[in-house]
Amino acid sequence: MLLPADQKLRPERRDDRDDAVHGVLHHRRDAREELPRVACGVPREQESMPTRPSDNTDMKVVFKERSWSTRSGSTTWNSCLIWAHMQRRHDLMTPELRQDCDQLLKRPLLAGGQQAMIEIACMWEWFFTAQAMIEFRRSLVQALDVKSSQLLQIPHFNEESLKHAQRGKNSVSTLTDFISKAPEERKGLANMGPQELADIEAFTQHVSDMDVQAKVEVEDEAQIVVFDVATVTVRMERKNLQENEAVGPVHAPLFPEPKFEDWWLFLVEGGSATTRIIASQRIRDTEKVVVEKLRFQLSRAGKHQLVLHAMCDSYAGLDKKVELNFNVCTEDEVKREVIVHPEDEDGGCGVVLGARVSSCCYA
Repeated sequence: MLLPADQKLRPERRDDRDDAVHGVLHHRRDAREELPRVACGVPREQESMPTRPSDNTDMKVVFKERSWSTRSGSTTWNSCLIWAHMQRRHDLMTPELRQDCDQLLKRPLLAGGQQAMIEIACMWEWFFTAQAMIEFRRSLVQALDVKSSQLLQIPHFNEESLKHAQRGKNSVSTLTDFISKAPEERKGLANMGPQELADIEAFTQHVSDMDVQAKVEVEDEAQIVVFDVATVTVRMERKNLQENEAVGPVHAPLFPEPKFEDWWLFLVEGGSATTRIIASQRIRDTEKVVVEKLRFQLSRAGKHQLVLHAMCDSYAGLDKKVELNFNVCTEDEVKREVIVHPEDEDGGCGVVLGARVSSCCYA
């Protein structure tokens, strides 16, 4: 299209959400705080959310907590509701605003946008960005601020329970520490009644007690040689389940719809400040035992150090990490016998024997 000489093409103006997306995808340090604004970038009218005459008055209480102006746009209104949810300040919302918040949490764009950003981060090999998105996802599911204690995921736990659980003998600060304790050794339960104690025990039995093991190998070979396609076989077992059992929806009473666990596997460089993603996989299986294989090509001989991260998108505190150390030989150090099938001896099939192909090359 030709334009008059005095008319210039101007880029579209970047709004706050554009800047937040840019910060998240470029793993800016403060990007995690921008994620609610990114997640709520679609105006209320496009989500068929009603705009009521009482909204200005009702939102003043919520905005006061964030020190934001009530004259801000609908994107800021939505993100303020999400912040109130993550800080468990639902008491600030009227029943109508609580319905709006639930609608925001259930909308496909919210979950789909997070999924897309994780996949983009994997494509660009940015582990910290993918990690931030998963942490934000479980903050929405569990109604936790990024700095909130993991113990608030336990039924009936409040700030008073936290103070008791985190001091003195047998004190705990993480969810796995609490679950691993015998019932009589758990702290923070002094003021709980029989039904509340039963709820907590049921929760500890329900949360996935995930064991993660991994090994590196080249399938059908005794040693790993440069340019091989290596396979990391990951075995995940929910030790709290019996044979032929599957885990149900997560315990998330403040999330408006049932949610099943997703686990993400990230194979990253070890001992590196950049922590580049080598391979990744999303796990949606709810069975007791899950086996997954990650493949990548090796282009450098010598010692290698990788780290496998298994991250849960539904509970904070369940993530696992496995270090993988292995050595890669040169082609001169290992002599391999190449067996050619009789039908391939004349080369008529057009296959190049010994070729190694992989979509990911790890240097």
